[in-house]
Amino acid sequence: MEHINNDIDELNNAKKLLKKNGHLIIIVPAFQKLYSSFDKKVSHMKRYEKKNFYEFRDIYNIRIILIKYFDCIGYIILTISKFFNFNNKSTIFGIKIWNNLIPISKFLDKIFYKFNMIGKSLICVYKK
Repeated sequence: MEHINNDIDELNNAKKLLKKNGHLIIIVPAFQKLYSSFDKKVSHMKRYEKKNFYEFRDIYNIRIILIKYFDCIGYIILTISKFFNFNNKSTIFGIKIWNNLIPISKFLDKIFYKFNMIGKSLICVYKK
């Protein structure tokens, strides 16, 4: 979705294709405030927040069965990178560091699951 200009229409088209009780699983980059030159390089139009998916639910009458942020370490790394303007300097180095921290992030995501306020990514599962 982050690569599509008219993402709401695309979501609606996907919803129309779902059979009764079908699931639509969406994983997107989270938090527009973290949008960076890296996002631009990989053709992301935007990043998403939970409110975007609640709005779609309300407009198109579809049920959310799961919505959560994940990868809290990735969120922290992106926040630091954005604050210190590292995004243009060493993207490859940052990705290598982040890849090594994924197990820690998965562990912390489980601990903080109840709070679920931050994450580099967002998953939303709709059910028709």
